[in-house]
Amino acid sequence: MAFQAAESTDAAVAEIDPAVMELGGTLYADNCAACHGENGDAERKFAGSQSLKHVVLIASQVIHGGEFMPKFDFLTDEEVAALGTYIRNSWGNTLGPVTAEEIAVYR
Repeated sequence: MAFQAAESTDAAVAEIDPAVMELGGTLYADNCAACHGENGDAERKFAGSQSLKHVVLIASQVIHGGEFMPKFDFLTDEEVAALGTYIRNSWGNTLGPVTAEEIAVYR
């Protein structure tokens, strides 16, 4: 499976719906912060992570889990997209939104 790198542009970041960021923040606090840190700066950090450019990595880890990460396959495509949008655009990251359609491809 090829990695799909998202373009990071100021326009893409400006187009992010605040409601999506709010949902993503809630999902992050409820499901991710315990391991990844409240500020995305724990051992497996998101702050400044270039791997967040790849939607497939976000989708795969959240939906299917990984070696040290549980799967969160109960989240809908819209919720995974909101979570992905949140981590890609918090803590200094400016990588733009993730859509539910992008997530569905990797379900």
